[in-house]
Amino acid sequence: MRFRGFFLTAMTITAGGFAFFLFSFPNGEERLAKEAVDNDWFMLQRVYPHNDINPQLYEQARRTIQEMSAAHRGVMAAPVWQSVGPSNIGGRITSLALHPTDPNLIYAGAAAGGVWKSTDFGATWTNIFNESPAIGSLALDPNNANTIYVGTGEANPGGVSIYPGNGIWRSTNAGTTWLNIGLVNVGAIGRIAIHPSNSNRIFVSTLGLYRSRTQDRGIYRSTNGGTSWSRVHFVDDTTGAGDVMIDAANPNRIVATFWCRYRTLAHSTIAGARSGMWISTDGGDTWVQVTNGY
Repeated sequence: MRFRGFFLTAMTITAGGFAFFLFSFPNGEERLAKEAVDNDWFMLQRVYPHNDINPQLYEQARRTIQEMSAAHRGVMAAPVWQSVGPSNIGGRITSLALHPTDPNLIYAGAAAGGVWKSTDFGATWTNIFNESPAIGSLALDPNNANTIYVGTGEANPGGVSIYPGNGIWRSTNAGTTWLNIGLVNVGAIGRIAIHPSNSNRIFVSTLGLYRSRTQDRGIYRSTNGGTSWSRVHFVDDTTGAGDVMIDAANPNRIVATFWCRYRTLAHSTIAGARSGMWISTDGGDTWVQVTNGY
């Protein structure tokens, strides 16, 4: 049903009465979003009376589960699991990192399954990271392939696909141990870009918590290998950075993409005038939006 420029796609009875789900698309683009109704009902059951998942409570629950599992390890017999289907539902691989000299060594980050490592060209895989199940980006240090960076929080928001991450983690021993090095409140990390000859300079694109208006979105830079971070570009509280790249031929040239993505339980914005590409030619100090080629 069309209603004043929006589409009324569902009406759901909630504890407080009726909830109407309205979906709008800027620039005149409109479409029905049936799948979003199911997704929003799923979220409503879990976040009511709030709009978004509280990252601190999510992290607390994750750590509690880890502690409970560790406390019972060796006490209870390991359960035996058997897959009973369905077999036509798959997950998502959000990022791959390939060793520069050893083709057998591959790292894969999953949207909701942590980081996996293969040492035999993908024939077998071992889970090496589960500090946050939602993975947004992986990156190997171009100057030391034993150093791996994991950006948590998937930056491909759809319905309920985006659970908050807990920042950036680093391993200096090819994934054996991990250390959290910050950006714990940015929600979702789309990309980690490392300077090709100076490992201390790292750029990170953060999409934010897409069901909340947050000030943590944008491009972050570290000049000391992740010891500290500063945000070098911010657009607004509903527009986050989905990607960032360093020009290998001119590392002072940084390219980033921004996406206006904000969704409440009653409204969804998937584009906007402030979405687009931004470029810095001075190593991230200043930025200009590209509107007609570059």
